Amino acid sequence: MRTIATATLAAAVLAAQGCTSESPYVTDDSKKIVTIQALNVQDYSQAAGDLCTQLLQSGRLAQAQQTLATNGAPVIVKLSTPINESDQRVDMALLLQKMKMTLNTTGQAMFVSDDKSAAQITEDAKFARGDRTQTIPQLVLTSKLIAVKASAGGFLSTTKQASYVFQMNLVDTRNGLELWNGEKDITKQGTGAKVGY
Repeated sequence: MRTIATATLAAAVLAAQGCTSESPYVTDDSKKIVTIQALNVQDYSQAAGDLCTQLLQSGRLAQAQQTLATNGAPVIVKLSTPINESDQRVDMALLLQKMKMTLNTTGQAMFVSDDKSAAQITEDAKFARGDRTQTIPQLVLTSKLIAVKASAGGFLSTTKQASYVFQMNLVDTRNGLELWNGEKDITKQGTGAKVGY
């Protein structure tokens, strides 16, 4: 009986240690897990940062603000429905939310909410105060994701590569003309069976 009790106690102690073990937070992108077959959170962060830099450095958003907005107000931007032409399910909100945060901070743009509850509350509030006007976006930001994969080598040693291409266009709703075109590709490569698609 004593042997059984001792074994049971030891098992309970080990289980408790397993439950209380801490998993460290990872804040350095270079230490985050990288996979060939999928986009990782750091990929979205990198793409969003580079695309925002391209857009802001082009000066097209600032020009649109000066032309379309009044009294220095931000230009109104609508995000179109993202197009996913890759072979995997992705959540483009991981890219677009980061871009919205950056562009909103500049004071050059503000975005039309896609939240259904917010839209309904806004309509109810406008109706209550007799406001029949509509918010018309002055710009539309389109987005598309394309994936291109390739492999080379023999059965035992295969190098696999995946390129994920983010494409964006800024469109003037007055005439449908594209004011800016941006693209960011992220390519990842690995060798061996562990990087299989």
